[in-house]
Amino acid sequence: MKDSGDNRDDGKNGSGNTGTSPEEILFGMRLQDGRVEVREKGAYRTERAITGGDTLRITVRAGSVSYSVNGAVFYTSAVTPVYPLLVDTSLFDVGASLSAVTLARP
Repeated sequence: MKDSGDNRDDGKNGSGNTGTSPEEILFGMRLQDGRVEVREKGAYRTERAITGGDTLRITVRAGSVSYSVNGAVFYTSAVTPVYPLLVDTSLFDVGASLSAVTLARP
């Protein structure tokens, strides 16, 4: 997923929901003002600077969730994922968008 500068939460969710709250996103990234924050069920974990064109990734592998920018992991969750996981988003700004979103199996 590429950073467009708009305020939004993107991430992975559990068995589905119909709500629109960022607190429903189990493993997420909040993008705002040149920063990416790791948020898990809405709870702040850590953050770092990003620039337009950075590639952001949430990876779930072997029961572990990690967050990376341009391939460099900057946070590994202490929370064990419960499967299945789904993609979920919460877009705050008019015109906010996601691009180059990819779902893949390792």
